[in-house]
Amino acid sequence: ERGHTAWLKIRLRHGGAYRGRSYKVGSCVEIKLGRLESFTWEQLEDHFRLYQGKADRGEALEEQETPSFSSYVETYLARANMVPAGLRNTRLAVKKNLAPTFGAKNLKDISLQDVELWQSGLLKDLKQSTVQRQKGILCAVLSMAVDDGILDKNPCDRSREIKIPERKPRVMSRGEIDSYLQTASEVRNWLADFILWGL
Repeated sequence: ERGHTAWLKIRLRHGGAYRGRSYKVGSCVEIKLGRLESFTWEQLEDHFRLYQGKADRGEALEEQETPSFSSYVETYLARANMVPAGLRNTRLAVKKNLAPTFGAKNLKDISLQDVELWQSGLLKDLKQSTVQRQKGILCAVLSMAVDDGILDKNPCDRSREIKIPERKPRVMSRGEIDSYLQTASEVRNWLADFILWGL
């Protein structure tokens, strides 16, 4: 009564999974496309080539849902080798400066333009070195997504570099040196000469 249904029978030379079910090496999976009259024969052949090609290369037959930045950053933090203080600071940075912009976005939807706009916005209120640290966290999360095969490339790689102005070295005044040497001579009789030699 509903008409005929189009199915594809795909041979899994490497095994695989489809719709939550695992298949052994060499087994077959049947994929339901829909009503037969909705396809031309050429379209059916195109679909078959697409799925069989994926199976032959050992690729996933289904499009995997890309995780959001918020969910994936938890994976990053769980796998990152950080001391407790570093982990705490990174979590704070993610919550305060990264999550408001990128949190709800899927990783694949984060573009170079998103990174540039976010960076420009932070530079209006924060020091360059602070923004550089925040961007380092973003870059590390997206690099891990590239390593995991979720992303093809890291959008941070082509973003503008944050130029941090060089800090001029601070030179002690004559009064500071005198006070420093006076205190040093009270600690040890030779210490003032040693410090003076170093200065």
